[in-house]
Amino acid sequence: QECMCLCSGRGRLLKMLRAALNARMKAAFPRTSAPRELLDSAKVVIELAKPEAEARLQPQAENSQAAERLFWHVALMYYSPYVVTLHRMKFEGVCDGGDTVLRSMLEFREPVGAFSSLDLDSTWAISV
Repeated sequence: QECMCLCSGRGRLLKMLRAALNARMKAAFPRTSAPRELLDSAKVVIELAKPEAEARLQPQAENSQAAERLFWHVALMYYSPYVVTLHRMKFEGVCDGGDTVLRSMLEFREPVGAFSSLDLDSTWAISV
């Protein structure tokens, strides 16, 4: 895995994205709440999407670096320090019942590594 300085340039933007993800997760999963139990039991998926892509629900290429919607399963969560391990998922489509179908990409990363291929000049929405 490649090392990156988080104090300048692209690394600083990735550090800000990681902080935004952590803030969103802390708000969505407060201590001693039912949602926190879902996080503790690894039943949470994070979606990063370019806002203009939210209406597009087409399956994406296997190794698309220009993805407009990315899905990451929260595989492991530490709370002190607050560190998330993400498991990359591939969007396969939507079934008749409206559920999103995802497939494992067998790729595990922490947020900075997971988001290093994102187009950081674009705006990304984080959904959990």
